[in-house]
Amino acid sequence: KKARLSLETQSSTWGACEQHLLDDCPDVRSSYLLVENLNRPRVHWPGSLPFYIKDPSKARLICPESNKIYADRVDENVPIFSDTITLGSTAAALPAPAEEEAASPEVQQPGDATAEALEPEGVDPVAAPPPVDQGGEVGVPPPPEPVGERLSREERLKREANSPEHQRWHFPKNPFCQWCQRGRMTSAKYRRKPADPDVLPDEEPPKAFGEKLSTDTYIVSKSASDESKVGGSGEHCVQTVRDSYSGVMHAYPLASKAHEFLIEKLLQFQPKPPKEGIVVKGDNAGEAQKALRKLGWRHDPSLENVWPHNTVHERDTRTWAELLRTNFLSSGLHIFPKTWPTAAEYAAVAFSAAMQPPIPPHERDTEAAAAKALTNRWRYAFGEDFPGRPLALGQLVYYRVISADKTAANALAGIFGGWRLEAGLKYKGYVKVFSYAALKHKTGEYWEPKSNVHETELFVHDGPPVFPLRRIAE
Repeated sequence: KKARLSLETQSSTWGACEQHLLDDCPDVRSSYLLVENLNRPRVHWPGSLPFYIKDPSKARLICPESNKIYADRVDENVPIFSDTITLGSTAAALPAPAEEEAASPEVQQPGDATAEALEPEGVDPVAAPPPVDQGGEVGVPPPPEPVGERLSREERLKREANSPEHQRWHFPKNPFCQWCQRGRMTSAKYRRKPADPDVLPDEEPPKAFGEKLSTDTYIVSKSASDESKVGGSGEHCVQTVRDSYSGVMHAYPLASKAHEFLIEKLLQFQPKPPKEGIVVKGDNAGEAQKALRKLGWRHDPSLENVWPHNTVHERDTRTWAELLRTNFLSSGLHIFPKTWPTAAEYAAVAFSAAMQPPIPPHERDTEAAAAKALTNRWRYAFGEDFPGRPLALGQLVYYRVISADKTAANALAGIFGGWRLEAGLKYKGYVKVFSYAALKHKTGEYWEPKSNVHETELFVHDGPPVFPLRRIAE
């Protein structure tokens, strides 16, 4: 229906608009045009009022592709969705009579004068019943062909496997990503039994970041003299520290398991001593106990190879180790084994920035659990997404250098190695970058990335990430 009149309006919130006036129709504006023309995403969450986002750069949508339903096309500013439907096999029920009609049970017979007067012209007074097949089902036409491109789960996962978003974190695991399959191959799964509350009573859950911690040692090389597995600075194990409230975990490569180094890493993770610091010991029980006594933190021990284990921390450690192997392999840095400590720290940040917070048993099927499903561990702990630039391990970058040659470019090719975190997991804008030339020729301490490069002194090409070392390895 076309409008004869229009009215131009000006709003401080919605800007200028020409509204077409229709009879018996309120003045409305297209939500699609509001989103597209004003660059304001629209959010309508069930049970709450819809709203528009003023600045999209300050918002982030965390939703896997498998959980999205895309429109097939847009016609005249209206999104069109297509689907395949199946009509029911039962006959359609007649509409229930209104209260006034229910009071008069008279039924007009076909052919009656009154009935004929009420029937419209050209309509058979006795409608034929729908055709019924031998099985007694109502005959229905075949469903229409779906409109537009509709991807199956397999096709969708294949497309996601090569996307820049998946190549950055490799989380969640994609069965069609060769790096996930090679780096995150696990053993067969077995069903877990819930803990017996009479044997292991529930403890009070933490209410803030740092109230309860857990730690464990991940052994990379059993011998510090194994040149094929030891890091460039002698690292042969990783101390993992996890916050029980948010699930944020970080990895600290170590060249020694002495308690002095453990104290340093615990304070690096949480500079302020927690009120009830519950740190679960791992394989280095003696060192852990000594370190905690020095710090004055309370120790809640779990015996090595004896139930009950520190299962939550161990499961997260297994996921972190899978991400370590996958990113180390996909980046191409695995051809330089001494660089694995940098990959270990990168995988820990990726784990905390991509995985949703833990949901304890008392929060299951609650609003708190639903809210956690929409965020990640880093945001849950610190109130914002990880602020570092989202780059992939092994990605080609260019970083600023000071050169004596005034005519040479002051940006050299480098390999991204991760983000430099200060005490308390604070990120101040500095990243880790390997010298591409040093890696290529194995000159100097090529396994040590430069950690004093600020994000503003970094240049990255637009488009999909480039992995030079992956090409060399292949």
